[in-house]
Amino acid sequence: MTTYFRRKLALLALLSFAVPATASADLARDARSIVFKVYNAADSLPLEYKAELSGSARFSVEWRRTVGQGAASLAVDADSAFTYVSDGVRLAVLPSGVPADAGSLVSSARPAADSGLSIESNRLQSREPGNAWTYEIQGEPSLRSDTLQADASGNWYIQGSKGNWYSVDAGGKERFSLRFGDEPSRSVPACVVAPSGDSACLSADWGLIGIREKSDSPRLFLDGRELFMARKPVVAQGTTLVPMRGVLEKLGAMVQWDSASQTVTVAKGSAKLKLKLGAKQAVVGTRSVTLASPARVHDGSVYVPLRVVSEAVGSDIAWEGPTRTIQIVARTDNGG
Repeated sequence: MTTYFRRKLALLALLSFAVPATASADLARDARSIVFKVYNAADSLPLEYKAELSGSARFSVEWRRTVGQGAASLAVDADSAFTYVSDGVRLAVLPSGVPADAGSLVSSARPAADSGLSIESNRLQSREPGNAWTYEIQGEPSLRSDTLQADASGNWYIQGSKGNWYSVDAGGKERFSLRFGDEPSRSVPACVVAPSGDSACLSADWGLIGIREKSDSPRLFLDGRELFMARKPVVAQGTTLVPMRGVLEKLGAMVQWDSASQTVTVAKGSAKLKLKLGAKQAVVGTRSVTLASPARVHDGSVYVPLRVVSEAVGSDIAWEGPTRTIQIVARTDNGG
């Protein structure tokens, strides 16, 4: 490891673990509910707001940020960062709750959902052959078709008429529901989901709320910025494997998959790497390299060993055991 890489890694480690700035000292939170108070100068007593999260225990409300009365325009970036406007200023926050630079993000108001699903009152239905199901929500007057969204893993998300936020998997099984209660509110929350499956809801009264699925997967950082992907890294035989496209394309590499030979080819500039599913040997340039864990199919996607492929295309990798974090640092001309 070069001196340059050590110095850069130390700086990135400081940037990577910035504490999510919730700006909400009154937020009480657990895995199933959040409670906070809204203060109004015209009222002698504050209003207490409560939102209930139900469904799988894998999900939790991770953070909340207070916003100005002009809160609007909640959107999501292709890299899963949320953008919004508060008091006339465009802001951004990562799914972890850490603020981001909104100036460099290109966001869309809502991910397109070419669903083939139908909505009838409080029921979301699929009539797909072999995958027909009905998700009926008790106590919800109606669902809003204009809020139907999907993440990169094929899970569905939709809001009810009061702003409640629901998610089901591709088979129609409920994942979670976030109900905002019946407290008087000047605005109904707007919610969006990121490609990674992380979601956020925004209103002037509720603020910006982040909902995440708990995971034991290692966290990935590329040049100091955390990567959020729908398909998480996995660890096998002490080796971290990642979806073949997610990380490598962010490193500027071209990735090709040959289904006939079951081979992955990764190229960046003059660097080239070939791996075959299940094979313990890979070819880096003209050299044969032994893999501790071969490329494999996991949850329907091809996964490749992160360290071998990243170093092959000119990046350094560092594993931080106590925090289960992987730092990926792109090399520069003076860092080799």
